[in-house]
Amino acid sequence: MGSIAPIPLRLINVEEFLKNKKIDDELLEKAIQKAREEIKPIGDVRASAEYRRYISGILFKRAFEKLIQKNN
Repeated sequence: MGSIAPIPLRLINVEEFLKNKKIDDELLEKAIQKAREEIKPIGDVRASAEYRRYISGILFKRAFEKLIQKNN
């Protein structure tokens, strides 16, 4: 994920959580929560750390919804 840390961040714990699982709405919500817990966003003049944590979950969900649609 970008814009939540000084460098792009790979969410390895979330990857492991999702590995070999069929993604449904409940699993996706759990993964979003794990992602929000794993990231340590920085706050600056553009956005607070809280906002970056919040919006990262939304962007994570949108990306996965697109992947799910594409694979169905």
